[in-house]
Amino acid sequence: MKRARYKKGDYRKAAQLFYHATGRQYRLYFTGSEKRHKRTETVLPYLAKRGELVVMAEEGEYVYIARRYCKGTGFIDLVEHGLMTTEILIRFWRADMQGLIMPSREFHGMGSVPDGGLMYPNSLLLWETTTHDNFLRHKVETKIALYDRHLPGIEGYFKRGAIVVFVIDAPPEQVKQLSVRYNDAYYFIDYETFKNVPVGQALTAPIYLMKGQRYPLRDVQPK
Repeated sequence: MKRARYKKGDYRKAAQLFYHATGRQYRLYFTGSEKRHKRTETVLPYLAKRGELVVMAEEGEYVYIARRYCKGTGFIDLVEHGLMTTEILIRFWRADMQGLIMPSREFHGMGSVPDGGLMYPNSLLLWETTTHDNFLRHKVETKIALYDRHLPGIEGYFKRGAIVVFVIDAPPEQVKQLSVRYNDAYYFIDYETFKNVPVGQALTAPIYLMKGQRYPLRDVQPK
């Protein structure tokens, strides 16, 4: 079978979906694999040389950022959050590529702004990226209070039931304890467990906590 040859425009479009992304994440997005991919290794430096992507080093890897996201210095401080969000987006999308990717900007003005979403014919999957620092500062509780107020409006606007998944960089037991406090509109998973699920299985793996019990998202009906 002939391999797909992605165009430079495909990489430009992908960059607009990612706030921050490594070469590995681009490979995962386009090929479903972390193995070396010559086309990706050629196109990303080309776009960087043209000034369309900004490149910075982070823990021994190059991180690529679309120029539009580099106004001011805030984007530098949000690299950890941006890379987590990109990883979540790719892994959810790779599990069902029929879903329409919805960046956070699609939700501006709705009261609650998830870090990303996927729209399916009858449902919305929304996710929140929670770094360890945000977890310690109780950002999850703050965001859930907003969703309690605004999630019905989001569902009404898109005419689809929604679930919200909090992917949290925290120990699994602490995430489990958090999950028992909230209703069944919200699901929780620690980031390490999420990343260890094989690519393509993020929706079917029974790892998502609701009231302390684990479920696959494919078995969850939006409330």
